Amino acid sequence: MVFYHGRGRWTVAPSVAEMVSGDAALRSFAQGFDYLLQDLGALPLDGLSRNDELWSGLAALRYAFRGRSGAAVLERILRGLRDGSTFERQALGYIVQVWDVAYRDLETAARAAKPERWEAVMGELAQELIGRGRAEGRAAGIAEGMAEGRVAGLVRLLERRFGPLQARVLDRIEGAPLDRIEAWFDAAIDAPSLSDVFDDRSRH
Repeated sequence: MVFYHGRGRWTVAPSVAEMVSGDAALRSFAQGFDYLLQDLGALPLDGLSRNDELWSGLAALRYAFRGRSGAAVLERILRGLRDGSTFERQALGYIVQVWDVAYRDLETAARAAKPERWEAVMGELAQELIGRGRAEGRAAGIAEGMAEGRVAGLVRLLERRFGPLQARVLDRIEGAPLDRIEAWFDAAIDAPSLSDVFDDRSRH
């Protein structure tokens, strides 16, 4: 069985006999060596599989070379992948390396499909890709996008609770590492004052 997911339609002959050039005696040995073709691009999206996890894997292949896909397809793929499974990690790693996918689309899909662990999914992806020494630029982009999102979330939370922030506070937040931003975000949820958010001693 051949699963094809290239840019164009499959044009190779459906049997080995038709691929072999030579006299009739040679061709006779190849008779009966046919293969079953599944051109993923020609199948309707809902017809890829009835199994959610298999559907997600085949959909990841289908859209690999067919231009940018939006967050809706990514969300459905993520929903079909079992949380924390090896296949989830492999499928997402493939998408990030091969797809023409925007960070914002990937984050939007992860937030919708896996609201309880979307940050862990994005972080694991970035670390895995960097650790394997592949797609460093994309992995760094994921990490950078995560940091930008957390900065924006922290600023929004602080301004909702304590009013507009001074430039020095914004500079401090934007220059901080991700783990510090996350610690400040947790502190900002119930801190009695802005200064208490940034007082590391109050959390020990």
